[in-house]
Amino acid sequence: LEEDVPAGYTIYKIASSDQLDKASELTFYGYGRTSSSAGGAGILRKVTLERSLYKVDTANKKVAINQEGGHGICLGDSGGPGFVNIDGEPQVLGIKSYVAGYNKEDVCGLQSYQTLAASYKDWITLKISAFPENYR
Repeated sequence: LEEDVPAGYTIYKIASSDQLDKASELTFYGYGRTSSSAGGAGILRKVTLERSLYKVDTANKKVAINQEGGHGICLGDSGGPGFVNIDGEPQVLGIKSYVAGYNKEDVCGLQSYQTLAASYKDWITLKISAFPENYR
């Protein structure tokens, strides 16, 4: 980082694999396009999807999101978090990774995928422990 993290910056928990049955809607924030053919990149937007529109696949360390209804993520959103509420607390479920479409003209219209954050919790903890105490 070029600057220190601001004081009071919220650090969210990673949704634990054993609590995913309690997970609610999935909320994304992103700066990507609004659709495969439209622009709109560079403006922060929010979308919330019903629980029935995403499936957690712990074996493959992914979250698959059905985007056939026209909502989800698109090009430029990769790397951002997807949040679920567990017992009323927002937690990171996954990190936006890639999209799959019907064809080259509609790359965002079918499904998108997140990397399941809980699958990498040990690795994340190890990497964070290498930072000086005042950065954790």
